[in-house]
Amino acid sequence: MKNKIKSDLKKIKYLKLDDFFKSTLVFEKIKMNVKKNAYENKLFYYENGKTKKISMDTDFDIVRLFSSRVIIYSAKKRQVTGFYIKNLDTKDKKLLFDIDYEVQDFAVTDDKKIVILVNEKDLMVNNETKVETTDLNYRLNGSGYVAGSTGRIFIYDLILGQLKKVTPKCQNVDFFNLNKKENKLFYLISDKNNLYNFNTPYVYDLDKCVTKCLYDKKDFEFTFVDYIDNKVVAVATNFKRYGLNENPKFYEIENGALNLYLENDYGFENTITSDVQYDQVDRFLTIKDSIYFLSTRGDKCSIYRLINGKAELYFDELTSVSDFVITDDELVVTGFKDTNLMELYSKKTSIDGKKTHGKLKKITKLSKKFEKSNKIYEIDKFKCELNCDIIYGYIIYPRGYDKNLNYPGVLYIHGGPKMVASHNFNYDLQLLSELGYFVFYTNPHGSDGLGDEFADIMGNWGKIDYDDLMNFTDVVLKNFKQIDKDRLAVIGGSYGGFAVNSIITKTDRFKLAIAQRSISNFVSFYGTSDIGAVFTSDQLNTEYDFEKLLEFSPIKNVDKINTKLLIMHSEKDFTCPLEQATEFYTQLKLNDKDVKLIIYKNENHNLSRTGSPKSRVQRLSDMSKFLTKNL
Repeated sequence: MKNKIKSDLKKIKYLKLDDFFKSTLVFEKIKMNVKKNAYENKLFYYENGKTKKISMDTDFDIVRLFSSRVIIYSAKKRQVTGFYIKNLDTKDKKLLFDIDYEVQDFAVTDDKKIVILVNEKDLMVNNETKVETTDLNYRLNGSGYVAGSTGRIFIYDLILGQLKKVTPKCQNVDFFNLNKKENKLFYLISDKNNLYNFNTPYVYDLDKCVTKCLYDKKDFEFTFVDYIDNKVVAVATNFKRYGLNENPKFYEIENGALNLYLENDYGFENTITSDVQYDQVDRFLTIKDSIYFLSTRGDKCSIYRLINGKAELYFDELTSVSDFVITDDELVVTGFKDTNLMELYSKKTSIDGKKTHGKLKKITKLSKKFEKSNKIYEIDKFKCELNCDIIYGYIIYPRGYDKNLNYPGVLYIHGGPKMVASHNFNYDLQLLSELGYFVFYTNPHGSDGLGDEFADIMGNWGKIDYDDLMNFTDVVLKNFKQIDKDRLAVIGGSYGGFAVNSIITKTDRFKLAIAQRSISNFVSFYGTSDIGAVFTSDQLNTEYDFEKLLEFSPIKNVDKINTKLLIMHSEKDFTCPLEQATEFYTQLKLNDKDVKLIIYKNENHNLSRTGSPKSRVQRLSDMSKFLTKNL
């Protein structure tokens, strides 16, 4: 099976949209090279309905369009980052300048200035031998120790050949948005000692070189700011009603005050789970008097737009839209259509971009090779009632399904919990189907897509969600008699891993359990996770109270566990730290329970999605071996 997994993953490709200019789009195709244990990126441009590869003789990091025929890109060197320019017609390449920083993002203005967000590191407090900090937030999953790291904005003038500092070292920039029409730069300053990540929006006038603070109260978290209809409109939340998972709303910022612009009960991002999507973005696109954005509603992620003070649906022809751009006459999106893998699609738009028309066209054929050698799983979607709410359930049939035979079943629990499991493709599910299992899953209370109230399970972790998952399992077993109730497994990751640990302390109905990147002890999670203090106190609705935190923790009830358990965890997971696995494992062993622990070296919380190719193959192989041997 390991060779089959390796062969499959090599055939799966990902897409990343880089930039667009008028009717030209630049994007990347990304695939895994298991032998080299690396991801390989190839650059393409799309224009007039056709795609063409851009030959690159050097590595590249961030790519932008300087004009419709010229790209500008950054590339890391030993101690600096180089900025290069390349003509798509002549293939000529030239080094523009070097900058002594790690570049996080950049954008090009219409008057040929480059706005650059850099990561400035203080080697006195974070170097090869030590990390020194006085910050509350000093480490970040996937980035490691971020003490001494500051996001700063610089502007490079290509005409004058000069680099100018816009923000001081004492301010940490974590977002910027360039409004080319007004030639103004919006950016957000965050405080590494702020528990709730409340930040401050600023605007910088590129013509006058003047900075203005837009709102200085530090009682909201902003995620986007821009102009529409001569107003400064922001996406923000203060977490007061539903805590950390409260969906943001549109606000107008005027004279230092924040006024509600549009009430909203849904998020501004794609929260549909996928393990075949390399990079997830929160795309906001401002065109004239409209802001276009992604939003997950129900079990679909679609494109919406804010216009005339209202949010309306703009495009919903895919199950899950990952990213999008709107060129002069075309909407171009990446995403998933049902159980097909990620592809690039396009649809014609009106001149002002406000309406789409005609048929949806598939530009790429990335799925072809994978689908030629694999039969994609069959999935049914059905409604069920859980705790007085009607939600969708999903069931995937085993490969070669025969209605006259019995099969093992797997309850699969997504992470978050504010995420959504839908009917898009996931390789984990493909593998489980190929192994001969029914797979069933749903979106219990706490999930996204059904509004703030449904997503709010503060103080109810392991309670209402547990009831949902067990009632859902009952519904599945009642309606699908071919599932052997004595051969059930439960699998979950992150929040889903917590759910697995919690479930097996309360019921013996599952023969096997697999907990991945899980939580077992909220007492230790509180102080060791990169989100621990704020997430724990918010989601469990309690401050640091030993007894209350322990009450929510599966580790308290290890003596009640009779289910065979596999714990899978990454060594450098800073969100659900490795201690969550090792503490649980140690207590289970001391209580003579049937448990196995696998630690993936040098991997983090995102192993199943963006981990190194060899580790991803190993994880899937370990999971399939455990299930095949014991179920």
